[in-house]
Amino acid sequence: MDAAKSLFLFGTEDPGVDVDDDDELAEFFVDEDEDEGEDEDQYEVEDEDGAGRAVRALLLTAIATQVRDDDPPEVWANAQRLLDAGLGRRDVLDQMALVASYVVDEAMADENGRAGAEHVHAAHDELGAAGEWGIDLGRRIDLGRYRELLGALPLADVDALARSAADRVAAGWVVAGRVAAGQGMALDDLREQLVAEASAGRGGPPELAVIAAEAALGELGGRYGELALVAGRRVVHLPTLFAGIVLTHRLDEEEARFGEVLYCVGDDLAPFAWRRELSAADGTEVEPFEVAPGRLGWIGPERWAEGEAGDLVAVRVDEQGVVLVEGLEGADLATPDELVTALRQAYDATVAETRFPVLVTDLVNAVQLAHPAAFAEPVAPIVELCAAAGLERDGGYVADDRVVWRALHQERQSDRVHAVLGWDHARAHRALAVLSLVEEGDVAPAELRAALGALGEEEMAQVVLDELVGGTPSPSDLEAAAAWSGRLVDVARRPTERMVARWLAGVIAEEAGDALGAERHFKAAFEADGSWGALVDRVAWYASDRGEAARAAQLWRLLASPDEAELAIVEEASGPAAPKVGRNDLCWCGSGRKSKACHRGQSPRPALEERAGWLYQKAVGYLARQERALDDVTLLAYLCADADADAGGGGDDAGRAMGDVVGQWGSHPLVVDGALAERGWFDRFLEARRALLPDDEADLAGRWLGVGRGVFQVESLAPSGRTGTVRALATGDRLDVVGLPAQLELAPGAALCGRALPVGGAHLVAGAFVVPAIATAAAADLCAREKIMLLCGLAVTGELPPALV
Repeated sequence: MDAAKSLFLFGTEDPGVDVDDDDELAEFFVDEDEDEGEDEDQYEVEDEDGAGRAVRALLLTAIATQVRDDDPPEVWANAQRLLDAGLGRRDVLDQMALVASYVVDEAMADENGRAGAEHVHAAHDELGAAGEWGIDLGRRIDLGRYRELLGALPLADVDALARSAADRVAAGWVVAGRVAAGQGMALDDLREQLVAEASAGRGGPPELAVIAAEAALGELGGRYGELALVAGRRVVHLPTLFAGIVLTHRLDEEEARFGEVLYCVGDDLAPFAWRRELSAADGTEVEPFEVAPGRLGWIGPERWAEGEAGDLVAVRVDEQGVVLVEGLEGADLATPDELVTALRQAYDATVAETRFPVLVTDLVNAVQLAHPAAFAEPVAPIVELCAAAGLERDGGYVADDRVVWRALHQERQSDRVHAVLGWDHARAHRALAVLSLVEEGDVAPAELRAALGALGEEEMAQVVLDELVGGTPSPSDLEAAAAWSGRLVDVARRPTERMVARWLAGVIAEEAGDALGAERHFKAAFEADGSWGALVDRVAWYASDRGEAARAAQLWRLLASPDEAELAIVEEASGPAAPKVGRNDLCWCGSGRKSKACHRGQSPRPALEERAGWLYQKAVGYLARQERALDDVTLLAYLCADADADAGGGGDDAGRAMGDVVGQWGSHPLVVDGALAERGWFDRFLEARRALLPDDEADLAGRWLGVGRGVFQVESLAPSGRTGTVRALATGDRLDVVGLPAQLELAPGAALCGRALPVGGAHLVAGAFVVPAIATAAAADLCAREKIMLLCGLAVTGELPPALV
């Protein structure tokens, strides 16, 4: 590819991707999209499951292949023309992607007139093929129209149209400074006005005005946009609609514990979710974040939302974006019947149109439009009002019917599968077909064996597993998945089939809390065919937790990229070769059983004190393998990145993308230990893996539960710097410590923050970092009050939060 094309597509002559590989191209555009979004908004909120971003990446991949191959040649010719006219490369790519999306949507729209991700993925092969855009799905993509629209670019100013849209809606339905009930602007009328505005004084195809108008509506009408669509296809202006309202929320245990975070912006505070620039009353920035779809939160200053679990708080946001949080101690808020009825009516009206779960945000929009005084005074929290209306809540949505929930489940599942498997829609369809068998129940053996064949590829099997046990599966979901995997085990014949079936059964058993059953399945899978890296890692992980260091090390060495910390610690624990003990001699472990029935061929384990670091690493390994733990790790990593950025550490750039933030800060000792301790993952580790741990390690891990964080002054150190004596500032107790990280470069007199975990007569300091002398008292206070979020900033920058200075 020549330099000009490379600069246009990638922004550099050396993009570091194989330009002939569509998968690598798609990954590049997904990654660039994340980085671009983070440059614009450091806490960019992604659309649901990233599906829209993945679809856009596919469209850009198709355009890239056309530019690369000069087929059709008009694509590159028009790109050059627009660049010469002064447009930036991102603007040109964006406008071309909008044109491509328009022609794809037109040809691939489903019966409801809505082009889903699956349809776009299904078109991708043809989009990227040399001049072969026609797909016979009842309609055909018109290549001539595509060329014509590209030739007529650029579009009208989309940003200006978006601002115009907001102004039109806001001005069109405000009466005497208040929202008039039953008002709003018809979507079709708004679209027609924007199309006319985009067409004014411009020639060319009328479709370009439509594309620009739709893009403008998308700018302001996303899940957290300034405009919203309510039942009856009417558009509302959220800043005007919710001016002056007050909402309430009942603090949960985590919110009460930390005092700086509100997780409820996706439900109880849904009407405020569109606000992106916020501050507290003292001027401190309030930062929105989303670590899971539907779980939008705010991080504010210390003691900003302080209270006990179950306490009610009232929340207001003024015109300047200042968030006011007020405790409602002892308040008994009403659940007005008329408001509950209005919520139910709004839900019923929306579901009648869509047969789809309703976002809490959209539900409250409709109620406020019809009843402008609904939230003028504090009433019960929105989630409690929804419950009173008979609505269940899940991930920011509400519904009351299994069939309605299924519609959301199927769309999310299709989007997720396509997002992972990329442009190869045939593989995505096979994965979805396999997943459909789980719900059918009575499936013929031939179909089950065909499913095993489809799952013979490791990535496909992982995609299916993620759908079966990812997120938070219900007990009934796990039961159905276990029954299905059991049927696969029964019909498996070939080694690869047995491996796949047992692998699936093992992960499902693990998710259900049956570690011993999972271990049996993984061993059987490995014996059948040990070619999958994920299976090798699982067997090694179980061997490590069992205390079988040599076996774990042997298996982890088979992997191309094993976790270095895990491998290093089991290699250290492997020790000398097993002693020559007769089969009928008593085992070295002291169990009283004969060697042949116990630890035959295995080396004696080191003393418990010497295994303390290994035990802690087992907990870290468990944390790393739990998808749900990523939310907590990401939250703490973001706090580190934010503190680093505020201190001028360069965190504003690529480090803001979620993957980059976790990659940069996710392994920080305080982030890891904070997730284990304050976020509760060590308790979950012990519950899930206790049956595998040697008895003495399980007992020791139990003693570590509830150990708090503190500040310690170093009194003496061994020459290695890894052991020494410290004094706890809170109690004055002197403690012998082991396993100090060498990178801390401690010296006598230094202050150390961490959790002192008892190990025999000594202690292992977990989550350790050095505290500047000026901050020791404040750090001790933060530890006493369990303020892990503020400690993250101190650990990264060595500076106190402004509120504590």
